[in-house]
Amino acid sequence: MRYDRWRIGAALCALLAMLALPLAFAAPAFAATPITVTGDEEDGYGRLIFAWPRHDDPLRMQSAPKFEALTSANVLVVSFETPFEADLSELAAQMPRYVALIRTDPGNRTLRLALKADFRINTHEAGHEIYVDLLPPNWKGAPPGLPDDVLARLEEERSAVVQAVAEKEGEAELNIAEPKPGVTLRVGEHETFTRLVFDWGQPVLYNISARDGRVTVIFDRDAELPLARLRVDPPAFLVGASAASNNGRLSVAIDTVPGVTVRDFREDLNVVIDIVAPGRGAPPLVKAPAPPPKSKSEETDTAAKPEAAPSAPAKSAKQDAGTKTSDTQKPDTQKADAPQPAAKPRQIASGTAVPAEPEAAEPEAGKREAEPAGEKMAATDGPPEAGPGSEKAGPAAVQPAAVQPAAVQPGALVPADHDGPLNVAAELVGESVRLIFPWPERTGAAAFQRDGRIWLVFDAKRELDFSALTAGMSKVLGPAELVAMEDATIVQFQPPQRVLLAASEKGNNWVFTMGDTIVEPVRPVSLFRGWSANGEAKVSLDLNGRGKVHWVRDPNVKDVLAIVTAEGPPQGMVAPRNFVEFAALATAQGLAFVSLSDDLYVRAIKDEVIVSRGAGLTLSSGDVEEYADPETAAVAVEEPVQPGKMDFQRWREAPGANYAERRQFYLDKLANAPADNLDDQLDYARFLLAYQLGAEAIAVLRLAEKLSSDVALEPAYLALRGVGHIMMHRFDEALSDLSGKGLAQDPHAALWRGTAQAELGNMREARDEFDRAGRAFTEYEPDFQAMFRVKAAEAELAAGDLASVAYNLNEIPEETENNIWLAEAQLVRGLMLEAAGKADEALETLERLEKRAPRPVAARARFAKAKMKHKMGLLADAAFMQELQAIGFMWRGDDLELSVMARLGEMHVAMGEVEDGLRVMQTAVTNFPETDQARRIATTMTDTFSDLFLGGGADEMDPVEALSLYYDFRELTPIGQRGDAMIRQLSDKLVDVDLLDQAAELLQHQVDHRLRGIARAQVATRLALVRLMDHKPEKALEALRSTRQSLLPDNLADKRRLLEARALSELNLYDHALDLLSEMDTEEAQWMKADVLWSAQRWEETGRQVESALGNAWLNEREFPPKVRRMIMRAAIAYSLADDPAGLGRLREKFGEQMRAGSDAGKFAILSEPIERQGEEFRRLAKEFAGADTLDEFVSTLGKELEAQSATAIN
Repeated sequence: MRYDRWRIGAALCALLAMLALPLAFAAPAFAATPITVTGDEEDGYGRLIFAWPRHDDPLRMQSAPKFEALTSANVLVVSFETPFEADLSELAAQMPRYVALIRTDPGNRTLRLALKADFRINTHEAGHEIYVDLLPPNWKGAPPGLPDDVLARLEEERSAVVQAVAEKEGEAELNIAEPKPGVTLRVGEHETFTRLVFDWGQPVLYNISARDGRVTVIFDRDAELPLARLRVDPPAFLVGASAASNNGRLSVAIDTVPGVTVRDFREDLNVVIDIVAPGRGAPPLVKAPAPPPKSKSEETDTAAKPEAAPSAPAKSAKQDAGTKTSDTQKPDTQKADAPQPAAKPRQIASGTAVPAEPEAAEPEAGKREAEPAGEKMAATDGPPEAGPGSEKAGPAAVQPAAVQPAAVQPGALVPADHDGPLNVAAELVGESVRLIFPWPERTGAAAFQRDGRIWLVFDAKRELDFSALTAGMSKVLGPAELVAMEDATIVQFQPPQRVLLAASEKGNNWVFTMGDTIVEPVRPVSLFRGWSANGEAKVSLDLNGRGKVHWVRDPNVKDVLAIVTAEGPPQGMVAPRNFVEFAALATAQGLAFVSLSDDLYVRAIKDEVIVSRGAGLTLSSGDVEEYADPETAAVAVEEPVQPGKMDFQRWREAPGANYAERRQFYLDKLANAPADNLDDQLDYARFLLAYQLGAEAIAVLRLAEKLSSDVALEPAYLALRGVGHIMMHRFDEALSDLSGKGLAQDPHAALWRGTAQAELGNMREARDEFDRAGRAFTEYEPDFQAMFRVKAAEAELAAGDLASVAYNLNEIPEETENNIWLAEAQLVRGLMLEAAGKADEALETLERLEKRAPRPVAARARFAKAKMKHKMGLLADAAFMQELQAIGFMWRGDDLELSVMARLGEMHVAMGEVEDGLRVMQTAVTNFPETDQARRIATTMTDTFSDLFLGGGADEMDPVEALSLYYDFRELTPIGQRGDAMIRQLSDKLVDVDLLDQAAELLQHQVDHRLRGIARAQVATRLALVRLMDHKPEKALEALRSTRQSLLPDNLADKRRLLEARALSELNLYDHALDLLSEMDTEEAQWMKADVLWSAQRWEETGRQVESALGNAWLNEREFPPKVRRMIMRAAIAYSLADDPAGLGRLREKFGEQMRAGSDAGKFAILSEPIERQGEEFRRLAKEFAGADTLDEFVSTLGKELEAQSATAIN
């Protein structure tokens, strides 16, 4: 009877299937639906909107077809279940920063957009519209939500549907019978909290409560919510979770660890719940909540509190300096008629005075409030970096000079080389005061008045003792103040009325007279207008001797001064001069300039001071008396009209019969000159360059730059240094110097730049430079002309201009004595003949050079000859490689060795000896790492290495040999998809030979260091598969869980879940595996459940799961595949072990007919016999099936699917 019912059911199913077949096969293709696709670049992200047509049914919500959006390899793929058509011509123009290319796949269901960066995606469904947002990789915070008007429209549509249904049914209240919506749960695990995001895609109400370690969330609608992930591998601070439906509401229970805190909020259509670690409090909200309003009592308390008392006044400078003051000594106890000494030291910040202590205050000194002290200004020849307006450039402090005691207070200027204070002598001469500064050695000084103050500046740094100043003298001079400087001493006086200032030098003593009398006249310093070599205007002043420049901020006016000190006799500016970029002050000694430009520089050289700026000064063209003609203007460094010209012949002229005597002349001259004599240093550097001693000349030039950093701004100096670098074969540094300001249009500098470019192999640039040189070739000695002509010929040869090659070679002077350049010229001529097709003449020239030329040229000629003969077929590959090796041993250490090794490496690769070729090229790159040719060789190595593994060359190698080669040159793995594909192919090759650990190591390196996003998840899936094959399920779980992310493609997410379930089963965590699989309805998941139940020895459930997985397949008369047949026999064993005769009989009746048609029919007959008949043969077969591991079959099937998926992603 039971059999009859089965037969009737089978017949009905067969009939239904037959009726459905014509419909299935006759269904026409869906017509494409016209939709609108628009794009927009929002605030920091891009947004695509797919608008499907709206329907007219008032009883249904507007909706769009099901879709899937994912990104892979910077390609956005959006697939719909319904074909569509859209005008996409303007889409790329609407999103120029995000979209590069757009195309629609055949079938009009999939749209592919090539993105300009690796954007993350976030999607929203809003009725008939689908929103796809492109978020940059550095996007922080929650994804952007739907616009407010869209949310309002959705709510209006929902209300309209409810009302329409209510009107149709004639009921006042009506619950719309809608299908269960889906809700997506996203989990974010952080250090101090775990975030759960319930993405409903539509408005939803909810209620939340937390009690006794359980958080309960009840939503006002029902939905399918898979929570196996939270039970199997709960994130931090969670223990588990479950969901249940009750009266159309979804209830979610979340079990947590004790002591957590919970916070919830809405984000667009999402409900967000944070589970915060115990003791951490709530994480910050996206928007900080407004503070709660204060209670009346709080407001009253706040208002009643008195304002904070003003802070205590700052300590006086005397107290700050560490001077002890008695507690009983009060300033106001001193009698007013007591004797008044001169002003005691006062701390003055940024040039402004703090009120002096009452017992020491002069009535007429005045009082000013203190300002914050600025930072100390460096005393350099250039202006302060911050410019005249910057407070940071000011001196650290200005202090009044001490009268009692003589020493300056601590905290002011204390010289490092303390030799005791300098006792300043003072005398009153009529109404004038004379100060005598008895320096132990000659010291440069400057003296001038500005803003009612007298400035006395000295090069030496010493304490000053002004104890000789009487009260009467102080009334004439005013208070004495010190301006702190690192390498100078600056004294200021503030006389109550204007005085005359005069300076004189008596031996080492400086004498300054201040009052109504000028004792000694000053030599007026003349001012000249001039031009530097690059045509920029400058001002020169004929200050005798070599001055020293001190940059200091005026602590009162707050601008920047450049003070130039000088030794006596006195010399200064008689009258002030004003310019656009600076002002020259009137001085009694030395010079003082007020900087009105940020890039002003003042440079003191021997008998001259130069004032200019980076772009030159702005000077009037008027014929002013104090301006000299450009021809008569003094210059700092020898500045010919063409500063790049090297007059070697004249520079070699010096007293002496030979080099040694001439060199000794310069050394003696330097020894007898002052230590800071810049001009003699530069002359000596020119002398060394004239003898082609580049390294020695560079050393001298560096010393000159230390003496005056401004010399490095001079074009002539840069030219000298650039040529020195060329002589030292430092061609990059030479180009930097020879391209400096003032040299760009110099034909002589172009000659040297062309030489450097040719040496670097930049022949196009070299050719341009030699064209700029013009007639400068002929202004050099024959040997240098030969060098320039050879390099110019090489540049023309590279350009293929053979006529220009011949011209340059023919222009080499007959007086040339340097055999190297003559031989180089013949080598270029031989190469020119080869290019002209005159092979015989070229070979003859090269052979002659190989035998007779100097060794450097002979080696190059031999290399050129070998390449030429190999190209002509006169030299076989093996013989050519032997010749290259011989040349490599013959000559080492320059670009020739690099060229030989590069060619040898290429030959090895061409002959299939890839490893040898890579090793040769690796040696070349290692020995010449900074050259352009080495960088090109490195690129060739990378291409060769990747082509070996991606082009199939490695397939012919032994796997161990291929792995060894990879590890030897793994640094050549290209970045990006090619490198990733190469590593995957190599890992597959290792898996094929059971080198699982090595394969896993390669994949692990990719996951840890090379990949991110979906590509990382894909490779981690493959890594987990290899770990399972190696019977390391715990490492497989680690690979999967450490790369978990949301928004993975469905097929990849399913594969990862299957792998995780299999790994859990291998770890005997069967319930967790089944929990994961319970939320999957794929065929693979059904078979996996059967495997897990079998491993768990849950026999009856195993049999039922096999039957459930097969469904109505027993009605099909086709023969089952091997996998299904094995599972059926395993189900028979399971029912037998469960002692379930009914199940065994059902299995025998349903599948017996198909099983009897296969080769293993006998086995099925034995395994499906009634339990009471089973004997020894059954036990033998059961043992055989129990020992069979289905892992290999699972791995093989899943591995093929992953390989196809990876290939699709790459393509």
